[in-house]
Amino acid sequence: MATIHDVARISGYSLGTVSNVINHPQNVAPATRARVEAVMADLDYTPNANARNLSLGHNRNIGVVLPNSTLPYFAHIIDGIMQAAFPTGYRITLLPTNYDENQELQYLRELQQKSYAGLIFVSRQIALAQLQSQSAGHQLVVCEDVGDVALSSVYTDRLPTYEDAFRWIQKQGYRDVAVLTQRSPADSQTSADLVTAYRSVFGHDLPDDRLRLGVMTARDGYDVAQYFMTAHAPVDFIFANGDDIAAGVYLAYHDAKREMPGLLGTENQLTSRLLKFPTINHHLSTIGHVAFNLAVRAGVRHQLIKSDFLVH
Repeated sequence: MATIHDVARISGYSLGTVSNVINHPQNVAPATRARVEAVMADLDYTPNANARNLSLGHNRNIGVVLPNSTLPYFAHIIDGIMQAAFPTGYRITLLPTNYDENQELQYLRELQQKSYAGLIFVSRQIALAQLQSQSAGHQLVVCEDVGDVALSSVYTDRLPTYEDAFRWIQKQGYRDVAVLTQRSPADSQTSADLVTAYRSVFGHDLPDDRLRLGVMTARDGYDVAQYFMTAHAPVDFIFANGDDIAAGVYLAYHDAKREMPGLLGTENQLTSRLLKFPTINHHLSTIGHVAFNLAVRAGVRHQLIKSDFLVH
């Protein structure tokens, strides 16, 4: 495999001149540039991207660490990141983890090795304190409220918005409420905020059999609905972690010709408007946009994005 040294030797120019042809072609005389580029073509030489980034003094890769792209929550944040990155020339690399802490640590090691200019943790398994220590001297952003931890962050005010939603549910006369989410409150701040908001409004803990975990898709919503239709303690309202998931619940009750429970979704998707159930807009695309801007700027900053409870 040809190297930059081979290009310099065969073209007769110095390593510095060849490097300028690669990195700053506008500063090289046309004839010189043409000669070096011809040798590169003959040798089928392709500059190493990482080496080129280092020679330029920067790296234009941003890694986005996320468990998966199945949930609309993650997909909308990615969309915001991509929209912000497109006009800047930065490249976005999706780094899936399935909440594997070892995989998250591997991506942090790659950040330390300067494979990325910065990392955005859309969701995480690793502790915040470890994220902070492992990313020291490098740019890292998390999409959650980090409190006093010295990490850049962008987040929504979920807890008061969830309380608004549960107060509305209570005001409508619903009492037997189920909550659908992906992870347990011990592993997810979102889930923890949901059960805290429920307790604050209803005055007691959410019963264990009313908190259904592992819900990620409309199909999951459909299956959970079938569980509640056959359970000994049926529910009269289902708070779903996504409008499409709530639509899956709707379809299950419709197919079974059973009385429809009250429904609430999140992310303000088309399904909530069509089926006319309330939703919560966390403005996830805006979160992604802000997360990207934080990832390419030095320093530690925190940005709150207000969320909204919407009744269609």
